[in-house]
Amino acid sequence: MYLEEGINIQQVSFMSRLKKVWSEIKYWFFILLFLGLLFEMVASMMLYRKYTTGKLAILHFTKELFKNDDAHATSNFTYEPWMMFRIADYHSQRINVNGFERNSSPAQFINSSSKDTVDIYFFGGSSMFGVSLADAETIPSQFVKIVQKNNSVKSIRVRNFGVPHYYSKQELVLLSSLIFSGNKPDIAVFLDGMEDFYSGRMLYYDRPYYSYALQQAFDGKMFQKGGARFIDTTAQLSELPAGIDPSEYNDDLYSKFVANLKNLSMLCDRAGVKSYFFCQPVPFYKYSARDAALQGDFSRFNSIYPMLEKNADSIRNFFFLGNMLQNENAAAFANGLNYSPAFSEKIAAALYDTLKTDLQ
Repeated sequence: MYLEEGINIQQVSFMSRLKKVWSEIKYWFFILLFLGLLFEMVASMMLYRKYTTGKLAILHFTKELFKNDDAHATSNFTYEPWMMFRIADYHSQRINVNGFERNSSPAQFINSSSKDTVDIYFFGGSSMFGVSLADAETIPSQFVKIVQKNNSVKSIRVRNFGVPHYYSKQELVLLSSLIFSGNKPDIAVFLDGMEDFYSGRMLYYDRPYYSYALQQAFDGKMFQKGGARFIDTTAQLSELPAGIDPSEYNDDLYSKFVANLKNLSMLCDRAGVKSYFFCQPVPFYKYSARDAALQGDFSRFNSIYPMLEKNADSIRNFFFLGNMLQNENAAAFANGLNYSPAFSEKIAAALYDTLKTDLQ
């Protein structure tokens, strides 16, 4: 009997402890829930008035807490007079940006027997900037390594002025600004094609990537949809404008692109700068391993690129690299649109093959 009573006493004691633990769990659950709701209310009042609506503020802060800062750096833009925008200054072990210039590593090759040091400026969009790449993996950095490997006669210094979303017209304005401020290279290298034709409306309407967003501010449309924010229209830049025949659109893009290269060539001639223009490989032209996630109609590359290749000899200092992806695999791109380190090295090698006579 005593044994049975002992068992019953133990069972009662266990159930009592279990109820106590459960009570504490419920208590802290409701405390945490209350604090979470309170945080969401305060954060929403602070965040939504400044940035956006449509999602929980706590999710925004969680995302900011665990975000990849280096990935964020390549999409963090700041206002720039005349040019409209550029990548904001940023410094880390992998990525360093100061003004319009992305650091190159190495940035120079010095031959002790060389009497001359050739300054080479590189221009382009995301591919030249090196989105998804470290400083040492960008095309200008790879170019210096190739020059070192080949033991160039002349010393060189490189500067990377690639800016994501810049196309040939903005490169013309940027080079003009650099020259007028006293920053004149010996050689200017331009790698274009993706930005000019992927977001074709920029080239077609002769306007920068974020011009539509700024236009909303002047048109009084900044506060549409209940928030103090711009309405993102950049996705429309890759679409065919309404009421325009596709073949005429492609012809106009080709003509405008060639005209920009001609103006760049004229500017370089007047400033005493030797210029080289390269049409870059893109995943939409002769590339069997194209990322299936790249949605949209980009058949215009199959119209424009053959014209550029056919007429390459008639465009001064122009070199067509659009066929380089013909026998490449998926490793050519890091994320569908941006080159991998290995393919950036191949691009740099192709540029060197063209420029090497200037370095002997």
